[in-house]
Amino acid sequence: MPVLLALDIAAVVFSAAVALSMLLIAASSEIKRLRNLSFVVFAAVFATWTILMLLLLLSLWFGAGNPLVLTEFVGLTFGLIPPTLFIFASHHTERWTRVHAAAGALGVLATAAFAVPLFGGRIVSDPRIVANGSVVVSVSGAVWVYGIVPVTLFAWTLRLFRQSRRRLGDSYSSWAVLLLAVGMIVDGFLQAAFPALSIAAAVGIGTLGYAVLRKQLFNPLRESEAKFRSLAEQSPNMIFINRHDRIVYANTVWGEVMGYGRSELCRGDFDFLRLVAPDSLDTVKERLAVHATGNEAPPFECGLMRRDGVRIDAILATKLIEYDGEKAVLGVITDITDRKRFERLLLALNRAALAMEQTIVSEELCPAVGAVLEELGFLCICYKSNEGERQLSLYYSTIEDDRIPETIDPTKAPILSELLGNHRPKLLPTELVFAPVSSSAEGLGYGASKSFAAPLVSEDEVIGLLVLGGNDLRESDAPVLTALANQIAAAWRKAALMVGLRESLNELERTQDRLLQARKIEAVGTMAGGLAHDLNNILGAIRGYTSVLSQDFGHHHGVRDAVEEIGRATSRASGLIEQLLAFGRRQALREDEVNPDSVITEMQGIIEQVLGERTHLALALDAGGARIRTDRQQLERVLLNLVVNARDAMPDGGTLTIATSRCEIGVNDVSTSIATPVSTTVSVKMGEVTSGAYVSLSVSDTGIGMDAHVMDRLFEPFFTTKETGKGAGLGLSTVYGFVTQSGGQVSVESRPGEGTVFVILMPIV
Repeated sequence: MPVLLALDIAAVVFSAAVALSMLLIAASSEIKRLRNLSFVVFAAVFATWTILMLLLLLSLWFGAGNPLVLTEFVGLTFGLIPPTLFIFASHHTERWTRVHAAAGALGVLATAAFAVPLFGGRIVSDPRIVANGSVVVSVSGAVWVYGIVPVTLFAWTLRLFRQSRRRLGDSYSSWAVLLLAVGMIVDGFLQAAFPALSIAAAVGIGTLGYAVLRKQLFNPLRESEAKFRSLAEQSPNMIFINRHDRIVYANTVWGEVMGYGRSELCRGDFDFLRLVAPDSLDTVKERLAVHATGNEAPPFECGLMRRDGVRIDAILATKLIEYDGEKAVLGVITDITDRKRFERLLLALNRAALAMEQTIVSEELCPAVGAVLEELGFLCICYKSNEGERQLSLYYSTIEDDRIPETIDPTKAPILSELLGNHRPKLLPTELVFAPVSSSAEGLGYGASKSFAAPLVSEDEVIGLLVLGGNDLRESDAPVLTALANQIAAAWRKAALMVGLRESLNELERTQDRLLQARKIEAVGTMAGGLAHDLNNILGAIRGYTSVLSQDFGHHHGVRDAVEEIGRATSRASGLIEQLLAFGRRQALREDEVNPDSVITEMQGIIEQVLGERTHLALALDAGGARIRTDRQQLERVLLNLVVNARDAMPDGGTLTIATSRCEIGVNDVSTSIATPVSTTVSVKMGEVTSGAYVSLSVSDTGIGMDAHVMDRLFEPFFTTKETGKGAGLGLSTVYGFVTQSGGQVSVESRPGEGTVFVILMPIV
């Protein structure tokens, strides 16, 4: 056997042994990884070529078989070596992109296209062993055209390995590729007269196998890397490695959370900054710039954008590491979206609680809470229970939609009836909240896909219904939102109590003012009564001496006129004394059973004369046969007094209305309201009258009315709003004294420009 042929066979056998060994080792490792899978394909193609090459050499030496067909298969399999090696190199150097994928696919397709003329006998022919023992074959010029593809792929592969030699710690792979390219050109295209291809292939595949397998199997970091990957894949957080602004590793959680596959994230042309929310982009760039200077950066919060456009909140912790011989950034992302969301709910609860603390009026409560919830993206609708009814009426809403029912009858909606009955909230699709109670509400969305309905319960009583709308409501929100509903119910009840307390305090203040006024009037009345008795005794002496003077000097005209003037002055003084006695409730009353309707009817003519033509008198007498025990003459005087005051309050004329009616005052009543014919309701306090049946007598005018200052001093003696000389100020004080002495009470209601109403209550006998 010639020496060169033996050398050729030995080189091919060595290449086949190396290729088969690499194939077996790679196939038994993690073949699911794209780098290993691509290496298995390359090793299989190379092993196939070496076996076919060995069969061709043996066929030529022994003159058996069909050397031409074997030559064609050798050419085809060798043509597949450059694209498969290129694909492996792209994965091995972690520079796999769509461009690399397209180039590898085109290389395979070009080889497949080359097979057509190859097996058609138009590329190679006449394989033979020459005298020196080397194998040659005749080739056509078309092989040079096709040669552009493998040469280009070999050159690209060489460039990939050389660019990554420092990072991979591997300078052998580039030399192996160079040897394969030289052997193909020298022996394949130039048809050298010695076995250059088999020798170059043997050395090249041996070198490449050593470099790759050393990296894959004998790398001391491989075991720690495997442990890291195992831990990373089991982590609930998103873990990645960023090198040269590219993600070179991402665990499977990325796909579950962000919606991106690992292969897509690790693709060479994938821009990882597209994962960052716009408002966090500058922060992330600043932290990466810190790492670029070799310094560490503390963890920070940022926003990320999922593939479907939904934003998530996260904490990003990064650390500088050594990865494949180069600096890289290890990142751990913790999804805190739920935590941040829960914090926002708690913030809403706290802000709503603060708003409720600052609100003491029930009408302002729901708007204050609704404004806070609306800022946080929630829609708020509040219904209020109607006392004595089973329906709920719309009380407040942050939105305007005619389809929202004004009233809800829970008995017609099993869902609402259930949650109101057991006092438990429910998370429901929005259309289920209102559709059962209103056909027009079917499909109501108002921008919220879910609704949280919670009863407002106070002291084990449902006082309302709270409906919150949102697109991100969850069952886990129930405790927080239930607490909010309970706070609203408590604040609502507190606001109602505060209103009652405020009214009670105001009433207490008014009662204290009336008590003080009554005591002051009583003190003045006591003094006036005692003074009136003393003055009455003096007037009695004056009247006696006047009578004597009249008898002794009656025939003297000058003296008689003076005596008569003294008598008239004495009579006027006596009238004032009677008014003082009436005010002090010390006048002698000639009590009798009197029908107030009859008294008013008989006085109608006198009252009309007092009023004059410009004032209209209206009577509304409805006391029936009710009788009161009082002094008829004093009652007439009281009526005339009120009529005169009403006339003076209507200088331009108007309407005076006198009305009577019956009313009942209970034992526990603290006040009662008396309706008058002029659409004015007078509140009468029960502090000075006992329970029983009463006749109310009201005198209403359409005059100028009185302000609060005048009302406070209305019944004081000698207080008057009239001009000097036109009134002594004892009229209303006389009315007050007479009514209270008769066991009744007088109340008044008046506002400037709205007239005045006097109401007298007298017990029925």
